[in-house]
Amino acid sequence: MEHTAGHLHRTTGGRAPAAHLAGELLREFADRVATQVVPRSGALELVDALREAGIPTALVSASPRAVVDTVLTTIGRRRFDITITVEDTPRTKPAPDLAAAARLCRCRGQRGGRRLR
Repeated sequence: MEHTAGHLHRTTGGRAPAAHLAGELLREFADRVATQVVPRSGALELVDALREAGIPTALVSASPRAVVDTVLTTIGRRRFDITITVEDTPRTKPAPDLAAAARLCRCRGQRGGRRLR
């Protein structure tokens, strides 16, 4: 969000502070996720089947924690052993940090819906 807010700040002549724009973007994005996002057909059933089979699950996202928490509230936190967000790693896409963090948690056997920190 900060990158996009910085770009908007520069291209609009700096009329609104970048931090204000970042907050507005995050609120709007989270609101849209909460009201408009629908999981793909069969996705939740697949995650549930994996959990029932004892296969660890992770929700790994380049979105901010606030957005991921909104998603988890909607679809159920219990579906994932761990969640990793953009704030949990030094770099985001296209760097492999998010996926590497998920693999590290798996290797350490971290479970129980704890976030990486």
